[in-house]
Amino acid sequence: MAKTCLCEGCNLTVWSNGYCKWHQSLRTDTKWINAQAKKKEKIHKPIAKVSAKKLAQHNGNIWEAGQIAKFSPKYAKEVAQYNKRVKIWKLEKPRCAYPGCRCATEDCHHQIGRGANLLDERFWMPLCRKHHDLCKKLAKDDLVALKLIYLRSAKKPDI
Repeated sequence: MAKTCLCEGCNLTVWSNGYCKWHQSLRTDTKWINAQAKKKEKIHKPIAKVSAKKLAQHNGNIWEAGQIAKFSPKYAKEVAQYNKRVKIWKLEKPRCAYPGCRCATEDCHHQIGRGANLLDERFWMPLCRKHHDLCKKLAKDDLVALKLIYLRSAKKPDI
């Protein structure tokens, strides 16, 4: 007959050191305790931030300085270019494109997503914050209808 777990009331078979798989946390031997401490160290290991001095030593290259970047260097250049262009674009399109809304443009809605189409202004839609949040929640059919309305109204001069 197989050994049963040392935990009171448990009839499961022993998996390791007298306990079943479910009650391994009750172990008190030093081997188990040390293994758990090592796991916690790995999980809670602080992430080192790159100091300005270290970054300057690597001529601003965060890859060499030891920090993983949010974007690849190529995409980071596109994002910087996008940020400049979108400021000018918002001035050219001062009103929200949502039907009936005359609020100021706060956001640039990317109709087919960012990524490869980040700099393609054909797919940008000027929206206020309220309607940009709404666009994210709309069903695809409603979004298609909104895009059609925007495309029709885009041909008219903005008053």
